[in-house]
Amino acid sequence: MAQERRFHRHQPDRSLVAIDINTGKYVGKTARLEDTIVKTNLDAIPEIVRQIRLRDLGGIIIIDFIDMDERKNRFKVMAALEEALKNDRAPPRCSSSMTSAWLPSRAKG
Repeated sequence: MAQERRFHRHQPDRSLVAIDINTGKYVGKTARLEDTIVKTNLDAIPEIVRQIRLRDLGGIIIIDFIDMDERKNRFKVMAALEEALKNDRAPPRCSSSMTSAWLPSRAKG
């Protein structure tokens, strides 16, 4: 009986990346915490997109935005993310689960 050999080959384009957004010590210039949170989430989007391209990230990318209470703000952040990604050579599919965005595999090429 021949011994069965199994090898695992790492596929960097089939990975999971998690990105967590936070304010650090920034408290904002407004009395409304929601405004500070929305601004922080929106300000993070260009850097997130830059890092995805720079590091050629693929697979599932989970972005954990800071929780927002107002639905309109969650839609605003997701729309900004989709807009920032739409010019990508292989535009990812975005879906949201509360305030986290899932960005499935990006085709290389």
